[in-house]
Amino acid sequence: MIDTDPARALDAMNKAQELTKKGLTRVRESVAALRESPVSSRPLAEAIASLVKEPQSTGIVTEFKVTGEPQALENKVALALYRAAQEGLTNVCRHARASRIDVLLDFQPGEVRLEIRDNGVGAAETSGGFGLLGIRERMQLLGGRAEISTGVGKGFCLTASVPMPYADGPV
Repeated sequence: MIDTDPARALDAMNKAQELTKKGLTRVRESVAALRESPVSSRPLAEAIASLVKEPQSTGIVTEFKVTGEPQALENKVALALYRAAQEGLTNVCRHARASRIDVLLDFQPGEVRLEIRDNGVGAAETSGGFGLLGIRERMQLLGGRAEISTGVGKGFCLTASVPMPYADGPV
């Protein structure tokens, strides 16, 4: 095209360069958004409540309850529990074919526990996904644990818990 229509070729190159700049800007904005912690400026319960809105918007009945005495959590603990909630809810929406999800954030002396339970199809096996593995690893790094209870036709329950000596974030 450069030999036959140089003006058109130059126009195409300018458009390509502009699109590349816009794409790079969007990638940078996305990376910045990923780095920003969704729990650094608000309580964990509020952050999880915003996650619950997504399955609700798809028609799945989703209940969120906070029990115990909410306490400030260290940012790394709150973020690990937030990511566990995010992964758990995403898995329900993608795989469970559930009509109901119950989410519980339970503050007890010595422990904070997140439970996500659905009434979906369940699973015979749970070792195949990186998401659940990531949850287990995050919980272990904090001295906590992640447990899964499921069976074919019996729904799915993810429980993630962390010891409570951690505090410094918003309540």
